[in-house]
Amino acid sequence: MVDRIARSRVDIDAARLVVCNAAIKIDESNAKGALKEIAEAKVLVPATLLANIGLGYQSLWRRRRVPRYAVGNHVGAWANHEDRGWPR
Repeated sequence: MVDRIARSRVDIDAARLVVCNAAIKIDESNAKGALKEIAEAKVLVPATLLANIGLGYQSLWRRRRVPRYAVGNHVGAWANHEDRGWPR
């Protein structure tokens, strides 16, 4: 688990550096001069975000038994609970 967290941190820092590089390139020239760097950021950042959100959900499901309400035929029963209001 620790290795996944470390890898996620490296991926996030790499995405952050790509965005900073694009910003520096935009400041030095103009947006047209930084098209390559902007495109790299547009590809890398969402992919990194989705991968790390996926890892977060996986760790949540492993560490705790989160109830899965919306599975199979239970969707209707869950919706009825929501309509009546959950006990407060």
